[in-house]
Amino acid sequence: MFRCVEDADLPTRVATALRQKGYSPLREVDVTTKDDLVQLTGQVPTYHLKQVAQETARGVKGVLRVQNDLKVVCSRLTPA
Repeated sequence: MFRCVEDADLPTRVATALRQKGYSPLREVDVTTKDDLVQLTGQVPTYHLKQVAQETARGVKGVLRVQNDLKVVCSRLTPA
């Protein structure tokens, strides 16, 4: 029988990978882990950055599953 072992460095490695993408909103993404699941929470301004965050997390060694709970929130107001 196999048992998942918590990788204590995984959240740090994912957060570092997000920062290295060069998009400032990704620096504010919260990363938590439970076994092999990485959860992304916080806000980003576009769906593109939400997808970039997810794919970046998936590319980190040790990540088997990603739960992308990022909210897309437009920070610009447009005139009515």
